[in-house]
Amino acid sequence: MGTKDNTANALTVDATVKAADSTITTNKATTVTGDVSLTNSTLAATAGTLSVEKNLTASGTNSVTGDVAVDGDINSDGTGNLNLGDDTTAATVTASNVDLNGGTLTMAKDSSLTTTGTNSTIDAAITADNATVTTNGNATITGNVSLADSSLNTNNGTVTLAQDLTTTGSSAISGNVNINGSLTVGGDYNTNSVLAVNGDTTVDGDLSLAGTIRYKRTATLNVADSLTVSGDVSIDRTTTITGAVDVGGDIQGKSFKAVLNVGDSDSAGEISANSIDMHQGTLFLDPVWVNGDEMADGTEVATNSISRARVIVGSNSTFTLGSEDKTLAENAFKDSGLTWGTDGVLSAVYAAASTSLANYSSVDYSTRQYTLSNTLYVDSNAESTVIPKNYGSLTMGDNTLLMVKGSAVSGSQAAAFTDVVSTDIS
Repeated sequence: MGTKDNTANALTVDATVKAADSTITTNKATTVTGDVSLTNSTLAATAGTLSVEKNLTASGTNSVTGDVAVDGDINSDGTGNLNLGDDTTAATVTASNVDLNGGTLTMAKDSSLTTTGTNSTIDAAITADNATVTTNGNATITGNVSLADSSLNTNNGTVTLAQDLTTTGSSAISGNVNINGSLTVGGDYNTNSVLAVNGDTTVDGDLSLAGTIRYKRTATLNVADSLTVSGDVSIDRTTTITGAVDVGGDIQGKSFKAVLNVGDSDSAGEISANSIDMHQGTLFLDPVWVNGDEMADGTEVATNSISRARVIVGSNSTFTLGSEDKTLAENAFKDSGLTWGTDGVLSAVYAAASTSLANYSSVDYSTRQYTLSNTLYVDSNAESTVIPKNYGSLTMGDNTLLMVKGSAVSGSQAAAFTDVVSTDIS
């Protein structure tokens, strides 16, 4: 079916429209007062908005391009596959709900989907490439969601992802987002990956930050409000976190080439975690200090324990060992009467419990891998590429401070740092 009249007057179709293995094209603003049913077909709104006053049923595999506003729902008889946009034309689609019975919703460049219901559901797996998904009110997405240079936005409510979210390129999630599955940032050989989290986000599963060995791609997580991860965080290759991330489980490097930068040249990072095992990789704390910043304005990492970690505490950074509570260091520094800044302290460590810096604890001869322990390098001028003398070393350089919870390491208790191979205190 095609609308042939190209005059400025809008067209009203007072009927139910059905298409099977066909193409429906509208060439002006058009209103369909009944339902629209597609079966393995294409709906192309080439000019003006196509308004569907009831429901749009898309069974089989179908495509929609142009501006399409559905007052009711988009649904499917059986499992449906719906493409929004194609290689040449984007789609801008609104609907109360989208029910593809667990099928797939594929969104092409510059396309968008907006749900208008106050309690809406998208029953589909979503793959978005340079596209935008927006929900209004509370919403649920039942399938996996994959964002490539794309955005997931929610307004006036919370969107719940029942499964996993994977992001590559420059992507963003905004508003309140609950992810019942896992969150993966990166892993694409073709591009560096950056995910901006603009709102309060929770991840019930694990978080994976995945840089790549091929082409040396990086993965970055920028958190504007808060991110809470109930599970573990895995670090592969070079990754960066800015903003506040609360980890219920452990942070785990996947190899000795794992690098976790907390903070960057523009922003600080805050991480709390049960434990940090970098698998012989590097944990680097170092945002730029701005005149007037206090300790709490800089990067802060707090963990109960570390293992196989090369920890570098650089400028405007504080590392707490033996506790997930970063305020312990803040309060101890306030009590010290010292000044935070270039004329005072800019790198600090707070020891709330004893930590071993053993050179190594065991060797797995089958894999020829040493299970190395820790090194702690504290210097306000440190770079991420600095190589400490060896594992088991403790270095305190310029503008640094070591604070110790005396009641935890005094008397017959173990010292703040044990199995120290070498020290360099300047």
